[in-house]
Amino acid sequence: MPPGQSLRAERISDRLFLIRGGGRTVSIGGADVPNAGNTLAFVGARGVVLVDTKLAGGAPDLLATVAEITDRPITAVVNTHAHMDHVGGNPGFPAGTEVVAHETTAALMREMRPVSGGPAQPNLFAESGGRGLPTRTFRDHLVLGQGPDRVELHHFGPAHSGGDTWVMFPGERVVHAGDAFAHKTVPVLDTNNGASGLCYPDTLERAAAALTGVDIVIGGHYPASSPATTCGSTRPSRARSWTRCAWRARPAAPSRASWRPGRCPSASARPATSRWRTCGRCGPTWPPSGTSWPGTGGARTSRPGRRPGRSARRRAARPRRAARTSG
Repeated sequence: MPPGQSLRAERISDRLFLIRGGGRTVSIGGADVPNAGNTLAFVGARGVVLVDTKLAGGAPDLLATVAEITDRPITAVVNTHAHMDHVGGNPGFPAGTEVVAHETTAALMREMRPVSGGPAQPNLFAESGGRGLPTRTFRDHLVLGQGPDRVELHHFGPAHSGGDTWVMFPGERVVHAGDAFAHKTVPVLDTNNGASGLCYPDTLERAAAALTGVDIVIGGHYPASSPATTCGSTRPSRARSWTRCAWRARPAAPSRASWRPGRCPSASARPATSRWRTCGRCGPTWPPSGTSWPGTGGARTSRPGRRPGRSARRRAARPRRAARTSG
């Protein structure tokens, strides 16, 4: 196969290119997408910053595609998470290329654990003698470059995996969310690599609040889209529109004693039963019918998964009259 034949570069801006394709076509959420993750190439003054490197053995095609875009060298590779369809090409890049990832992702890349519910991942980095492993890590935030070449790396908490990185290009008003943002489909939760269905909505909310001025969202496999198109909102300026019913998960509910609105309880606080649903827009829909909703003064739900109405909350807040006793 001629170099780069299976890949195609789509211009996002004068300096930003989305490279799609690679591997086979799979159906996710009713859409046919390549199983190799989306790669983003940012052409800076000193060289190219590449986000994700697709599948194992894909480096030659990826390097050839970048060479068609620019003659500048690839100076840095950013990995959004540790799955083989996003880090597989790392070992094929020239020695000396800086590889940047979240500290949790770096640890997971050394292990290459199996994906929950999926096949085992080949340990590419053990086979390559560690070539392609991250040479630079961060915990919460990291900035690469400055001025118009500024690239921001953010970690907002567990989502698709335990080390998801959101890559923001402020000058281009674009963010690459990796597989942490699953377009309009239910996301894959790789709990074997640190994913959390309970923390996912909080992670999306923090990302939506922090990453302002975004016109284009790049997901892990889907075509580029705006926050409004992705979330079905006509008001992309509202941070919460990012997470408007983008997904609905049904993990176990946290105990009433530990549950607080807007907080992600630890897994140890969750009982094995009870129904709980959430999405970033609609908010929690726990507890079940007939039980008190936290923070509403004891108001009880009339239907499963429904927050008590204003009247019910007012009645619950009224002081109760002392019971009459006979003389």
